[in-house]
Amino acid sequence: MASEQRQRKAPAASAAASRPVPAASRRPRTQPPRNVNAWAFIAPVLLFWIAMAFALSYIVTETLTFGLTIPSYRKIMTQLFPATRNFTLEELKQYDGTDPAKPIYLAILGKVYDVSNGRGYYAKPNGSYSMFAGTDAGRAFVTGCFETHLTHDLRGLTDAEIDSIKGWQQFYDNADNYYFVGRIHYPPIDPDSPIPEPCNKGEKNEKDKES
Repeated sequence: MASEQRQRKAPAASAAASRPVPAASRRPRTQPPRNVNAWAFIAPVLLFWIAMAFALSYIVTETLTFGLTIPSYRKIMTQLFPATRNFTLEELKQYDGTDPAKPIYLAILGKVYDVSNGRGYYAKPNGSYSMFAGTDAGRAFVTGCFETHLTHDLRGLTDAEIDSIKGWQQFYDNADNYYFVGRIHYPPIDPDSPIPEPCNKGEKNEKDKES
């Protein structure tokens, strides 16, 4: 009788043994992601070639950028987000370099530039170009009359002289250390007012001959 009961229980035990194990209970082998292994190889190689490029640049040009000038952060930001500040001539005069706590601005053909990085040149009273600070003296850029032509009045100038002023504006647009900060609104020029006279008689005589 007992042997008969054991024979009856045997199928149940074998059924339990053959029951599949749930997938959730299986523990997969832990392996590092393939991309981690790839970067572990690529990163040192990449850093090596970057270091070699810097070394070669310094040997050839004594700079780390093969002699190229990299624009400053502020230059990049002013190009991406152009300034929209509007000045009057009176407001512009406050930035003529007499106050070391304020930036130095100058204007040319209606555009205002921050030239504070050239404070040694533009700050009053001893800067070589201090006459241009705090104003728009576009006329004086081409005539060299630094006493009577510190004005934006371009009447009477030749096309070549006006093109020269535009060239100066391009210089400030492209300079790495100077920044465009806004525009200036001029008071209207009275058309009946006299045109600024040349500061030397020779130039005046040439103008008279042309007219």
